[in-house]
Amino acid sequence: MPRLSRTPTTANTGKACGRQPGQPNAKSPPAARASHWTLRALAKKAGIAVSTVFGILKHNGLNPHRVKTFKVSRDPRFELKVRGVVGLYVNPPDRAVVISVDEKTQIQALGRTQTPLPMKPGHPETRTHDYKRNGTTCLMAALDVAAGKVTGQMVERHRSEEFLAFLDLVSEGIKPGIQVHVVLDNVSSHKSAEVNEGPKNNANWTFHFTPSSASRMNAVEGFFSKLSRQRLKHAIFNSLDECIAAIKGYIEHRNANDARPFRWSKKPDDLVEAWKKGRRKLQESTS
Repeated sequence: MPRLSRTPTTANTGKACGRQPGQPNAKSPPAARASHWTLRALAKKAGIAVSTVFGILKHNGLNPHRVKTFKVSRDPRFELKVRGVVGLYVNPPDRAVVISVDEKTQIQALGRTQTPLPMKPGHPETRTHDYKRNGTTCLMAALDVAAGKVTGQMVERHRSEEFLAFLDLVSEGIKPGIQVHVVLDNVSSHKSAEVNEGPKNNANWTFHFTPSSASRMNAVEGFFSKLSRQRLKHAIFNSLDECIAAIKGYIEHRNANDARPFRWSKKPDDLVEAWKKGRRKLQESTS
């Protein structure tokens, strides 16, 4: 376990040499009233220069100020679901349509309390630090995996009845008799009895649920990410209608200019192995 000392660490072991009693351990909790170690706190505790602390941490690959997140699925049918969903993406059935469906909830129409000042040479655009909330909306979206086009609908709520109505809208663009495979996550509004019966205009619908805590396997999530980065982030909406119009305009432009077939690149075996590795680490940490 790396320790801080005045003596440089060795390249072979990654451990600091010559540690004196009472010196801090960068992997242990910090002193009271702090959530994590900082360079200055470590330097003060060890009685060495900040630059020395920086060098020791860098040598040992430690970043006390950074925290990453993870989530290991507890779905007992994880492997089966992964192979089923990935199979639809890379080898879809003949004479069938594969769509990925989900909702992007709590989209906020945020305005500013004063008019922003435009960008000029040497200065970025500047805005007030405070903002006005002009309401929220929810986007239901369905991505046609083969065509890459998105069908979207804005709704105030995202219950089972709104979801089923959206599926009816999607089914209008699909010829009757065509088999439809729908990839979606495990939210409760997707699992009601009414939804499982499928849209009223087309009975040949099969639902494929992603593993729990693995919504990233839903292809439409990539579209939501681009929508957030390219249209919603940094945007100023002075009304909810303005926000809704912007989202609709983005979808129309994307379908007309940037729609491409969805391509899945990760192998099911790699995903399953990573899941098993994560479960082993969790078991080891709690044993």
